[in-house]
Amino acid sequence: MLHASKWIFAEFLSLVWNQDRKVVAETIAQIVQLEHSIIHELDGKPLVLSRDISATDEVLLLLYHQ
Repeated sequence: MLHASKWIFAEFLSLVWNQDRKVVAETIAQIVQLEHSIIHELDGKPLVLSRDISATDEVLLLLYHQ
């Protein structure tokens, strides 16, 4: 369900967003790359989005993400 909704949203953006194609492509790539809902990459750096996670679990998540 998550992958389908990301695909639909990406297609919607590519059709209706009147921006430079490069900006649209980068935005779509950022949306699609969101594989785990608690890890997001910003400027190539993974960020853990969950606030109620221990430091040990955060390190394990980041290692798993790599």
